[in-house]
Amino acid sequence: MIQNENDFLGVLINCADKNHDCDISDVLNESGISDIDCLPFIKSLESKTLIKTLDFETIHIYPPAYEAYVAPTQEIKKSLFETSKFTLKTILEIIVGIVITVAGAFIIYHFGWN
Repeated sequence: MIQNENDFLGVLINCADKNHDCDISDVLNESGISDIDCLPFIKSLESKTLIKTLDFETIHIYPPAYEAYVAPTQEIKKSLFETSKFTLKTILEIIVGIVITVAGAFIIYHFGWN
């Protein structure tokens, strides 16, 4: 299912031949969307100079498009990394807060509250 232009770019890359050209009918069959629904994706990718419509049936994919495409597995890895980083940061903040509280309580107990 195509949800964003990255997904559409992935379909284009999958349908590309050795000359980096793909037939629009193959793209429509693989993506499962209509030609009207794919127009915004094509316009957006063309404005970023990642693809070019050669004629009404062929789309050429430029090499930067292969670098711009983020595979779904890479997105999941990035999301898990960011979540893990946030969780670790939160745990460290809690531990530091507890250590500071215990140290403050010890100092107050040891030297008195006068």
